[in-house]
Amino acid sequence: MAAPTTFSFQPSTAPSSFVPPPPQPTIPTYFAALPQSSTMDPLVATLIQAVVGLVQTQQQNLQQNLAPSAAESSSRVRERSINEFKKSTPPPFSGATNPDEAKNWIKEMEKAFTAMQCTDEEKVRFGTFMLQGRANNWWESELRTRGSNLSAISWKDFRSAFYAKYFPRSKLRQLERQFLDLKQGSTSVEEYEAEFDRLSQFAPKLVDDNESRAKRFEEGPNGYIRTGLAPLHLEAYDEVV
Repeated sequence: MAAPTTFSFQPSTAPSSFVPPPPQPTIPTYFAALPQSSTMDPLVATLIQAVVGLVQTQQQNLQQNLAPSAAESSSRVRERSINEFKKSTPPPFSGATNPDEAKNWIKEMEKAFTAMQCTDEEKVRFGTFMLQGRANNWWESELRTRGSNLSAISWKDFRSAFYAKYFPRSKLRQLERQFLDLKQGSTSVEEYEAEFDRLSQFAPKLVDDNESRAKRFEEGPNGYIRTGLAPLHLEAYDEVV
């Protein structure tokens, strides 16, 4: 009995003979590829050229409409962002003689910033957008004096300049002294932290970096808490709280 025939499949190493079809010509390419016979009717040739030019113009216009410039896109995003911010009904500010009014305005603005998760650049842009009248005149003068554009100013910088303008020096010194004397006392750690954050706004030079802020915070808690923090040698405010 003859042995069964076996077959083995060997993949071909020869290059494929498949050639993909050429791309379909566009209308302008199609007309341009037509043979330009010397016997072609001049009127037909003129019509062909007119159709080619018309189609090319329409294609260019379509591309321009579909791809707006970067400046236009940025303007639309900026306008939409400000409109969204205004929906949170932030209060405008036109100036105040009462320091509490200025403080409350900053508080309301920062509440809106938190709700919208604003970046630092957005805080400055939205905050200064809400300035009106004399307050807006003051800020424009402040920008000219600083010689810097809006994107180079942080919210912390704006807030310091704002407090310097709308808080009397005597009031600022009083708040700074309260910050220096702040102790936990009978309050909870959470209440102490909240008061620390509030008063530190009025003494930015005392907490101008993360390490100095942490050291200042460690001085206020009650004895047993302060004793527990000391051996840790924490250098960042976030590590302390």
